[in-house]
Amino acid sequence: MEKSHLWEGEWLDDNELNARLEHLSTWAAGQVTRPLDLQALLAAVDLLSQQLKNKHGSYEKLKTSLLDDGKMSETEVIELLTGIAVFLDRDQLEKKLIRELGSTRPFSPVRIDEADSIFEAWAPLGVLVHVAPSNAASVAPLSVLEGLLSGNVNILKTSGSEGLFPPLFLKALFDCDLTGTQELCCRSASLFKTQGGLGKTLFCRRRHGCLGWRRGR
Repeated sequence: MEKSHLWEGEWLDDNELNARLEHLSTWAAGQVTRPLDLQALLAAVDLLSQQLKNKHGSYEKLKTSLLDDGKMSETEVIELLTGIAVFLDRDQLEKKLIRELGSTRPFSPVRIDEADSIFEAWAPLGVLVHVAPSNAASVAPLSVLEGLLSGNVNILKTSGSEGLFPPLFLKALFDCDLTGTQELCCRSASLFKTQGGLGKTLFCRRRHGCLGWRRGR
């Protein structure tokens, strides 16, 4: 049986995925209580960005997966990967964090007013389910990245007509985590072409938020 689902960095087949989903609430509860090392995430993302810019590491595998989908020409695939590499640039992501969350360390309490004893910090929402479209290859993995940047635990549900690019991208990101803690992969799961009651399971068990991407024309 094909192993096309990525759970905590491990490839699973349908039966193995079903077994994990039986304990989804317990898994999610354990993950949301663990703080994310945002600096480790930024370092991993930057390393993946350099691989894509210099066309080494996971570049060829990601390029091949997009070409195998048959939805884009080679020129379009190269342009897409180049655009993703620019988006992943650490300087750009740090600017994004400062713009949206006020700091590159938004989860660390800081004193807003030196004359006051009140400290403030951002807190993750919890478990996010991402429902991605099939006509925009970069949306699914970058949606999960946004979820990680905001400290959340992420479950990605791809379309039935989507290829393996999203989980392969996430696996490439996890492989760029040089801390050895496996913290990034333990906060993410990518479910490929799930059917039947699996979708209901995702929406009924331990979900704090859902991101649904509308299919564009």
